[in-house]
Amino acid sequence: TRLKELQGRRVHSLGRNTRNNLKISEKSLKMSENRGEPAASEEKAALTKEEEKPNESMNDTRTTDLDMDKVKFINGNGSADARVDIGHSDDDGFCGLSKDELMKYANDPYWIKVRWIMLALFWLAWLGMLVAAIIIIVLAPKCPPRPELQWWQKSSIYQCYPRSFQDTNGDGVGDIKGVERHLDYLFDNNVTTVWMNSIFKSGGQDLNYDITDHKAVDGQFGTMEDLKWLITSMHKKSMKIVLDFVPNHTSRNHTWFMESRKGGDNKYKDFYVWHPGKNGGPPNNWLSLYGGPAWTKDPVRNEYYLHQFWPEQPDLNLRNPDVLKELEDILTFWLNEGVDGFNVVGAAHLFEGDVDEDEPVANVPGVSNDEYAYLDHTQTTFLNESYAIVAQWRELLDNHPDPLGNYKFLMVDVYGSPNQTMGFFENNGLKGADLPTNTELVDLKKGCDSQCVANSVHSWITNIPDNRWSNWMVGSRDYSRINTRMGEEYLNAANMLLLSLPGTPVVYYGDEIGMVDGKISPAQMKDPVGIKISNDRSRDPARTPMQWTSDAHAGFSDVEPWLPVNPDFTYKNVRAQQAHGAGWTNLEVFKNITVLRKEPSFQWGRYEVWALSNNNIYAF
Repeated sequence: TRLKELQGRRVHSLGRNTRNNLKISEKSLKMSENRGEPAASEEKAALTKEEEKPNESMNDTRTTDLDMDKVKFINGNGSADARVDIGHSDDDGFCGLSKDELMKYANDPYWIKVRWIMLALFWLAWLGMLVAAIIIIVLAPKCPPRPELQWWQKSSIYQCYPRSFQDTNGDGVGDIKGVERHLDYLFDNNVTTVWMNSIFKSGGQDLNYDITDHKAVDGQFGTMEDLKWLITSMHKKSMKIVLDFVPNHTSRNHTWFMESRKGGDNKYKDFYVWHPGKNGGPPNNWLSLYGGPAWTKDPVRNEYYLHQFWPEQPDLNLRNPDVLKELEDILTFWLNEGVDGFNVVGAAHLFEGDVDEDEPVANVPGVSNDEYAYLDHTQTTFLNESYAIVAQWRELLDNHPDPLGNYKFLMVDVYGSPNQTMGFFENNGLKGADLPTNTELVDLKKGCDSQCVANSVHSWITNIPDNRWSNWMVGSRDYSRINTRMGEEYLNAANMLLLSLPGTPVVYYGDEIGMVDGKISPAQMKDPVGIKISNDRSRDPARTPMQWTSDAHAGFSDVEPWLPVNPDFTYKNVRAQQAHGAGWTNLEVFKNITVLRKEPSFQWGRYEVWALSNNNIYAF
């Protein structure tokens, strides 16, 4: 009974305003009582410490562990009485400052001064850091702001030869609906701009480049409604369409020429370049691009007309204001139909010089006097007027109202040296073409090492005017395919080069899957160059049908195509390269590089050559 009473007894310590309540384990006390030994020698005790606070109940307690070294259990000679002696230390420890003590220091003049000094130092330091940050921002070297890029600068341009892309109506010739059918394919491979070669009504002598109506679609490609639907479908996918614009010449069957050859006082009399001739022959020694005289005598008018291409393609007289007005109407017509840009075909030949002047001999070894390369074409190519008219058309596009405010793109299709083509960028302070086509890389072929590649790249980059945009192509409808020229071993490297150089890449259809030149017999040829001049010069091999699948006719058509499909279509086709598990195909490489091209370094970065290693590695 005494032990239980002792268990509940409150024991007061001598600490400041503190009361300690000791709890002795009942088990320990019982064990101590049974053995007759001091409980403190074998057992533990817990002390409940109750702090008394002003204005609070005495029952408000807080429990802590008791230091057992200060608790002593003393048995009185085996009697039932027990005493607990709690040791006390004079050192109570630091328990914090009271409110009165804090206020004493708070009002002390010394500490008031210290606080003000620390506050002042803090704000001075903060202000100093702020001023330093502003100075660094103002004086530190700044990166130039990134220029705003137009859609044609961020895009890969896909040159589509529609005659060979996809036949949908079973006549063996590709058509407009065929292009629309494969928009998803193009979009999935990050192509957002499609440049369609000529689809206009023609006389059938140069595969739609002898045009009889610049505002009409040739029936073999479809209808005007088909083209409108294609434009709408592309715009829904945020894609752009660029059409060919052929202002240098028309078909000999064009209404303008039919009227012009009548002579007299009719409106079209001077729509073309006419001359009565000299000494019973042509007025000068000018040569056609395909060889032979650039003049043909018309039996109706009994005068010579100029044709820098085929005789079936008489040159327009762009010095006639009425002709310029007609050409501007053609551009405006297609702009109103929603076309996003144009490629000016034959831009180098738009104007001619004095028809009474001969062109000098170029003195090229091994060239006969009827070949185009025999003369230096100072009177018929790259005249200042040609640069000026392109700038005039650029102004027309800029001034044309667009409901969505979209920029209208202008490209010129020219073949010349960089010095000759650069003039199309600007003329007398007026902006010209956005892109004159760069053909420096279309000459890449087997044996071209890293130094050869570097020379081709630098010949363009070192000549391009400041703040002008580059473009690159490794193939087109007039050149052998890159996979034929370089070989399968270098195809991926060539496409990587095309897509990673600074500027806009122009991709020729089929190069993304590594198509090669087809084998075309003389009987199968359609290109007038191959038929009339030389089979070896035919451009047909680079224009064979697109290889979509391993099915009959490569999935291009259900019937025999207009040109034979390359025999390798059974394994080199889009479906095979898209198949799961196909591996690292040409198309896969192409697609991944087009994704990489979207990175800021490729959009805005500066071009530098880092290494030309043993003529094998070109690093930039």
